[in-house]
Amino acid sequence: MIRNSTLLIVFLFCCQFAKASHIVGGDFTYRWIGGNNFELKLKIYRDCYNSQTPFDNTITIGIFDKVTNVSSGTLVMTKQDSSIVTLSGTAACALPADICVLEGTYLDTISLPNNPHGYYIVWERCCRNISVVNINNAFDTGMVFYMEMPDPAFHNSSPAFVNDPLPFICEGQPLSYSFAAADVNGDQLVYELATPLAGNTGYPTTYNITPILPVPLPAPYTPILWAQGFNLANVCGSSSNPMAVDPVTGMLTVTADYAGVYGAAVVIHEFRNGIEIGMVRREIEFAVIVCPNAAPLLNIASALSFSNNTFTIYETDSICFTANATDPTDSVYMHYSGDIFSGGIISPPFATANSDSGLNAAHSYFCWKTQCGQADTVSYNVVYSLSDNGCPFPVIVIDSLKILVKPSPLINSLDLLCITLKDNSATEVFWRNPVLIPSKYFNRFEILRSMNGSPFTLLATIADQSALSYKDSSAIDCMANDYCYFIRGINNCGVAGLTSDTLCTISEINLKTNYMKQVSVTDTNKIEIQWKHFPDGPYSTFQIYRKENSAGADYSLYKTLVHPGYDSWTDEQVFTSSKSYCYYLVNEDYCGNISPMSNEACTILLNGKSGAGENDLSWNYYSTWNGGVQKYEVYRKPVSGTIYSAVTELPGINNSCRDFDLDLHYGQYNYYVKAIENAGSLNGESLSNEITLHQPPNGFLPGAFTPNDDGVNDLWGVTSSFVNTFDLKVFSRWGELVFATASKNDLWDGSFNSKKALQGIYVYTLRYRGFENNNISVKTGFVTLLR
Repeated sequence: MIRNSTLLIVFLFCCQFAKASHIVGGDFTYRWIGGNNFELKLKIYRDCYNSQTPFDNTITIGIFDKVTNVSSGTLVMTKQDSSIVTLSGTAACALPADICVLEGTYLDTISLPNNPHGYYIVWERCCRNISVVNINNAFDTGMVFYMEMPDPAFHNSSPAFVNDPLPFICEGQPLSYSFAAADVNGDQLVYELATPLAGNTGYPTTYNITPILPVPLPAPYTPILWAQGFNLANVCGSSSNPMAVDPVTGMLTVTADYAGVYGAAVVIHEFRNGIEIGMVRREIEFAVIVCPNAAPLLNIASALSFSNNTFTIYETDSICFTANATDPTDSVYMHYSGDIFSGGIISPPFATANSDSGLNAAHSYFCWKTQCGQADTVSYNVVYSLSDNGCPFPVIVIDSLKILVKPSPLINSLDLLCITLKDNSATEVFWRNPVLIPSKYFNRFEILRSMNGSPFTLLATIADQSALSYKDSSAIDCMANDYCYFIRGINNCGVAGLTSDTLCTISEINLKTNYMKQVSVTDTNKIEIQWKHFPDGPYSTFQIYRKENSAGADYSLYKTLVHPGYDSWTDEQVFTSSKSYCYYLVNEDYCGNISPMSNEACTILLNGKSGAGENDLSWNYYSTWNGGVQKYEVYRKPVSGTIYSAVTELPGINNSCRDFDLDLHYGQYNYYVKAIENAGSLNGESLSNEITLHQPPNGFLPGAFTPNDDGVNDLWGVTSSFVNTFDLKVFSRWGELVFATASKNDLWDGSFNSKKALQGIYVYTLRYRGFENNNISVKTGFVTLLR
């Protein structure tokens, strides 16, 4: 529901909630009546609750030089009449309680000598109503009635306010009131919301001054002190629509948030030929009251979405909606205006709408079919003025909708893929499927061509937005002549989008060579091939060639990948433990043009053999990287391990190593090699196959020991290397089993049945296995126990 109403303020002069009679505003004006003679008029407004405090019968005003502030005399003015202010627009309604304003008029004539400085005329009077909430200590604050006039030789008359003030506005309702003035001289008038003036009057008990000055005092005149939370930007607590005056029209607007009595002032500056010649002020007080009359509401029903009261469309779009005005208690009157209707700022076609009225509801049907050329960076306005016939006075609400018309969308730049070169008498240009705009904004593609560096000219147009190629049958001898092409899209308003890239037949010979980033053994009998990311991959066909890495082997086409959207492929038809494989790639572009072959990439085949306490490893060099091989890293894990760790690293010129650092407790070791590319290329890495090497087991037993607790040779047992499992038994000469163990860490201390065994010769049997197979080795012999 739209509630950002921006106009409509009823501006008021102030009735007071406290029943006492005080000044609530007024203004000075003057009229030239011939020669140097002028008629001065002062209108004073006050509330009318206390007849014991009437208007002053006479007042003494001061006339001062506008530049020097020197007094030019005084004038005693007599009250001519007083009357209750007629409240325009409320004739059919009973006035709200406590609303009553009296107007007193003081009128006299004066003759002023010519003075190039001009004059200002002033009268001061205290006091304001105690109930004014936005002025600090309002009850003791005076009011200044002030105007400025140019040199009497100008024969000028001041602006005169057209409207009498209204004494109240309704809380929470956006209202407007005109402070426009008439100027018989046709001068330029500029309106301003101003801070009220307190001047020099007040109560003696507070300021040691009087409510009425016996002699007028010259400027400057002290402004009022705003109460806490109020200022010129926040006169009456208006958060959504603060009080403001249009400097051109004098229309004062506000939405007051809280009931109360407030003071303000409006100034009119008078300009002639760009120079300010005069000024009049109107002091005002107004009451914000709770009114029973609710403001009409506007609701927009539309199939189009809108945000912040703004529709956003494109040239050639149509926009239609229904504006519904409702008022639950009164008749509602609905009128439209805006800059897109007939007589506005645009060329046809114009928008259409209707005014309407009705009891509780009115409806306006809006429609506009835009055309090319009506786009703008600034939104168009559609204004709906709603009013009712409620009391205490009709409420006027002005709601504004905005329509932002953007230029018709441009067609995205096309991405040219390739040109066919198979037929030397014709070409065909292919492009990538573009991100399409809605078809209603599309008009055509334009194909432009150049031959051998000549200027580009229009070759053809395509009306089919979904087209992805164009065949040029006039491209004679396209392998020798360099035909260049680009494409641009034209929208429905005839505006060209960004042009595509440019392709030429000579340079379009497919030179987009693939690069093999790495080939690597990733699992048993699996080789992963990775290539540098190829942007045209989804529009190309990759042909993978393979051979065994051996003397005399030839490459053959091994795998075809059609439009791959990925950068790697795994070959699972390999024997990685016995063979190295080499690969290269070529690509066939979307137009069937074949690229040169990529670099060759061959896997690493790792071999090894076991020696006495050492393992010897060798491998073929990885080939080929642009950066070459920086180093090879050798990784190993024992049979009981789960994680490989690096054993050594070697410069890229090495392809073998010998591993001496073997743990005698384990006889099986797994290895692989990693090749790492030199810096400056794509940081490739290639893994070899994994191999397993075994060390032969061995067990040694001493021929004697002396378990006499002297700390030397007290224990006897097996010293083994690369033994997986064993079984040791020791017998006495009578065949008794005196010691047995299956643990390599378990030693005989020379005891039997918890007693010291007898000194002598014993027989042992040792059975053990290594890590490679289940073959059992057996050793028998004698051990001498000495005490």
